[in-house]
Amino acid sequence: MMSYTCTVSGPAVIDVHNKADFIEDRCSYTLLSDSWVSGVQILASFRERRRTDVSFVDSVTLRLEDPGVDVLLKQDDRVLVDNVALVLNSSVQEVHGVQLSKDQTGVTAKVTLSGRSAAVFFDGDTAQIHMEGPAGSSLVGLCGNSSSFSSAKLSEESSSSCESVYTEPADGTIDCPLMTKRCNLLKEAPFSSCNTTVDPAPYITACNATLCKYPAVDGLGCQFLWAYARACSLSNVALESWWSDHGGSSPPHLYSANDSQVTYKNTIMAQNSSSEGITRQDQFYIDFSCIHVQPEMKTVAFRIKDSSVVQHITSGEWSYNVTMKSYTDADRTHVVDSNTDVMLNQKIWVELETEGLDADLIAVVTDSCWATDQESPNSTPRYDLIQNRCANAADQTVMVEGNGEGTSNYFSFTMFQFIGSSGDVYLHCKLNLCIKEENSCVKLLYYYSNFP
Repeated sequence: MMSYTCTVSGPAVIDVHNKADFIEDRCSYTLLSDSWVSGVQILASFRERRRTDVSFVDSVTLRLEDPGVDVLLKQDDRVLVDNVALVLNSSVQEVHGVQLSKDQTGVTAKVTLSGRSAAVFFDGDTAQIHMEGPAGSSLVGLCGNSSSFSSAKLSEESSSSCESVYTEPADGTIDCPLMTKRCNLLKEAPFSSCNTTVDPAPYITACNATLCKYPAVDGLGCQFLWAYARACSLSNVALESWWSDHGGSSPPHLYSANDSQVTYKNTIMAQNSSSEGITRQDQFYIDFSCIHVQPEMKTVAFRIKDSSVVQHITSGEWSYNVTMKSYTDADRTHVVDSNTDVMLNQKIWVELETEGLDADLIAVVTDSCWATDQESPNSTPRYDLIQNRCANAADQTVMVEGNGEGTSNYFSFTMFQFIGSSGDVYLHCKLNLCIKEENSCVKLLYYYSNFP
């Protein structure tokens, strides 16, 4: 029997041959085909976050040929079986032959058939597939060859939108030499104890390429260290307490929970700041724990009341309709309706479209869009998404497309809520009609409220 590990972290895929490559678009790919476990494919979808030029693994799917079911591992430890949400805990729950469980580190899904197994772990940032089976077994997909993009891309989900590769100006706040130094920690103790078992080189490559391009936010500074540590654990090499020495975030396994309480355990200890390895200060080592009542709500979902708002406008000789619609995909094919759950930090696309205007003469310009927690567009607090026809520079999730190019345009942002408010979010936009031939704008003011 042989064992293999494939790691997908951020945009990087580290295959079973310890070769790293990078996903540059927003498509879905086959990580492991059904040549390993008959009738089971493992897929991954990639999406952008704060920057359009870096894609991150966003979800993992186990596609079961019989009975034709998808087991989807999503963000925030959510698991859907054919779009039906499951409630998981540390006890193994078997669904269509897939063993599912969840702990404080993430979700694990395992399938076993004919002496071969594939265990998929996903924590929202990193997916790791641990395979066991006979030597010489065929491994097809990105996990078998991380550069096999063309053959691994899912044709039914491929589109010009998903295949687009974007560029953005370099982030001048990133100190690449400092990030490289951090990534090279994988060659130092305690990680070095695992270096002969798990080659750190592809993890360092993946870490460098990502952190020199993308800001170390949302836990990204520790993400590749944790990915390597878990790969070591899968190879039976335990790395103890590395996070306390290297500024890593608290390890997820320091949390334990039951049906009513969550317990957090940690240790406070003296920091030795002497380069000579001595100290003249008292040493201390204090274990502590905090017990909290288990929260009843683990995620927050929104329901959009009005997914499509239509207003009829009459101004002099002009008579036309303006429609605002919201979607959950970049191609704007999946309209958000009153039954759609919209999660915090989920990306939403909003299209502003007119009907009854001559596209050869008129262009529609979105001058500004903003959100409030009250129905009135003049209420406070106010959060700007579009200012002076451009995306709010302070919010890297906002993108504006096709503004002023025709009689429709659209923008996107990730969902949010106002702190301390009732949870309602109202979206308002100001549009200008521009007469192309005269290169002037007839300013018409319209307000919409479609996200309560």
